[in-house]
Amino acid sequence: GMGGLSLAEKIIALCAECKIVFCTGYEEYAIPAFKLHASGYLMKPISAEDVQGEIDNIKGIRQKTKLLTVKCFGNFEVYAKNEALAFKRLKTKELFAFLVDRNGAGMTAKQICAALFPDDMDDNKNASYLRQLVMDLKNTLKAVGAENVLRHETPCYRIDVSRVECDYISYLETGKPEFYGEYMMQYSFAEVTNAELFAKYQKLSKNVF
Repeated sequence: GMGGLSLAEKIIALCAECKIVFCTGYEEYAIPAFKLHASGYLMKPISAEDVQGEIDNIKGIRQKTKLLTVKCFGNFEVYAKNEALAFKRLKTKELFAFLVDRNGAGMTAKQICAALFPDDMDDNKNASYLRQLVMDLKNTLKAVGAENVLRHETPCYRIDVSRVECDYISYLETGKPEFYGEYMMQYSFAEVTNAELFAKYQKLSKNVF
């Protein structure tokens, strides 16, 4: 009779290093799942390839080529072949940042709009603008041969984290590089993650010293 999130909390309490992958048909649980630092979040229908990809990721198998380097600590920046990726719109860059912040979790258009346009209640206008941003992001990534980084698995958009080298994702997995309390400083949606990272940093510091 226990829900998946409650079960995950109890498992983590017993074994903090346990890797958990959520498999569900409900995208609204993605954010709570990743607040538990879940290792993955798969939306149904789920293929054997999807499951194997999550297992390989947990085991540290990195067969896919890293197409982009993403810097989240401090200001958010993206690099392709050591050159800063040129975003035509600041909101397109913010969209990519939000998906990186979700660490591979699928986000619906409604969830993305809530993060990118928190003060605008015009759902139709926001949805239309988001479609433009998604197309712009696809074209931006395609220009540097990184179109496979963005995944659209109806009804969700997500980043294939196995194809990016990212300081934030590395920190979640290993505690390195060092974190000094600054994360995606230009985006308000990142404040929650920044607080969680700072708490993790303090815990790691106590273990070291």
